[in-house]
Parts: sequence; structure tokens; C-alpha cells
Amino acid sequence: MAVFDGMGGAGGTVYETPDGPRTGAYLASRVARDVVEERMLALLDPEWNLDGPAAARDLRRSVKRALADTLTGLNAPASGLRSRLLRALPTTMALMALQRRERKGLSHGEAHQLLFNGNYFGSVMVACGDADALLSGVGMHYPETIRPALQVIGAHPKAEIVSGLYMLVFEKHVIFCGDTTVNIDPTAEQLAQIAYSAGRIVRTFGITPKIAMLSFSNFGSVRHPEAEKVAKAVAILRKRDPSLIVDGEMQADTAMDENILRSGYPFSALKERANVLIFPNLSAGNIAYKLLHHLGGAVKIGPFLVGMNLPVHVLEQGADVQDIVNMAAVAVMDAQQRISERAST
Repeated sequence: MAVFDGMGGAGGTVYETPDGPRTGAYLASRVARDVVEERMLALLDPEWNLDGPAAARDLRRSVKRALADTLTGLNAPASGLRSRLLRALPTTMALMALQRRERKGLSHGEAHQLLFNGNYFGSVMVACGDADALLSGVGMHYPETIRPALQVIGAHPKAEIVSGLYMLVFEKHVIFCGDTTVNIDPTAEQLAQIAYSAGRIVRTFGITPKIAMLSFSNFGSVRHPEAEKVAKAVAILRKRDPSLIVDGEMQADTAMDENILRSGYPFSALKERANVLIFPNLSAGNIAYKLLHHLGGAVKIGPFLVGMNLPVHVLEQGADVQDIVNMAAVAVMDAQQRISERAST
């Protein structure tokens, strides 16, 4: 692989690093090697916070073995799902990053420097078509992981906003919860978009979405702007997609108890318990999914980053091998779905 510095020449520019002076060629090739050899499909963090190099190696081996089994189970050969061999030179990739951020204060030199951050490098790989999906977040806080993807890839033009969706697997049923990670206080329009995007994701699992828009009020029982915001979101969503099974605003027990729905609200579009719960704000969503996981015994899978222009998914900080494998499978299905949609248009 030929490596060039940000000005288009040979990568001889020297940068100070914790390991001493290193040339741009060395740093860029090291990042590229991490992405291409270690993380063909999914960009996993190069510095997991583990108890020494041996533990890191053991985790990587476990992830690779589990991923191989997962890819086989999905009838998706690893060679087809791994990112295509790196074609774009770092200079070209820096130009891509610059084009996305040049009117937001980013200089050419800064764009090149950003590529030494694995999340920026991986995001640009996906944007350039050199990777099918990006998965990251084990060793860093959520905002540090998602910010590069939002800046380089951004939301899908039709979605306009990105949201986080968790799948909670109980013994006898599955529930999806959103938004759990991104939007602190969404508007009615944004809530409608969050619910619409969640419904699309749920359908990819072969599940018919039954969406409850949650609040502290049941169908106008409390007159308050927060409750009215949720009711407005329901109206917007129904107008956008009349085929969706959705209702609200409603309390959580109403959404989950068929007896309450039948006896108290027979007019509701929901005739069975909801399997998609849309929360009125981030506090409610984030708290609820964690309580369901820790107290309710649900296996959590996520967060799915919904509404991105290209497949990007974020791991929880400190995710274990099974979490990584589950999210890799989600990233694979997301990439496959998008490839299939592009082929059919």
C-alpha cells in the first residue's frame, strides 16, 4: 500500500507520538492495517481497556471465532462481508473528510490529522465505499464514537435525524426501545421520525411493528405540553404511513397489558401488547431500557444507530464478546439490507 501525507507527497512528515517521532506514512499505514486486517467488516477499537496485552489478544481471538460462526449462520461468507481492500489513499480520504466539513472550520491539515483517529478513518472508509459497515465503541464514551460518523456520514436525507434503538429479548417476547441514546428532548416531528425508523428496522427482523408512543398520560387524560407532543407525533406518523400499527399517547402499563387496552381503550389501534416502545425523551428511554435489562432479565442487543446514511453501529463501552458478535450481526444485516435495496432500484 502506498501512503501519502496530507499535502499529496510521500508520507515523510514527522509527528510526535507517545512512542516517539513517527512519519505520516507509518501512522497512516498502522491505522490502515488495524482497519483492514483486524476489522474487515467492523472497526473495533484498537485500544480495549483490558488487563494487559494477553487479555486483549484473547478477546480479539474470541471475537474473530464468534464472528466467523455468526457470518456462517447468516449465509454470508466472510470474504463478501469484509470491507473491500483499501483502495483510497489517505490523501483522497482526507479530501473526503474536508469536503464534508470545510464550511465548518476544518482545514486540510486538520482533515488529514483526523484520519489518525480510528473512528474518523473508519467513517471515511464507509463513506468512500471501502467498507460496508462500521462498528466501534468498546473503549470510549458514546459521544466520542458517534461524533465522527455524524460529521463524515451523517443522517439519511429522508430521516434527517439519527436515533438509538435497543432490542430487549425476554424469554417469550422481544421489545424494541427508542430513542435510548441520541436525542435529549425530541420534538413531535422528531418523535414521529424516530418511530418510523424504528418500525423499518423491526421489519428487517421479520417482525410486524406494533408501536406505542409513551407518556404519563393515556389518550388525553392529562392536558400537558409533554403529553400533547406525543399525541401530535402519533398524528404525524399515521399521516406519513397509514399502514403502521401505532397509537398513543399512552402509559407504559397500557402499552404492555392487553387487558387494559381492551377494557379501558377499545378504540385503540393497538389490540395486542406493543413490541416497539417510543419514549418521549432521552431520560425516559435510557433509564427504561437499563431497568428492563438489569431488573427484568432481558438480554439487550444494541444500540442500533437508526437513520444513518450508511451502516454505522456503536457498541457500549466495555462490551463483551457476545455484545460485539450480536452487534456485528446487526451491522451485517443492515449492510445486506441496504445492498439489496440498492440492487432493486
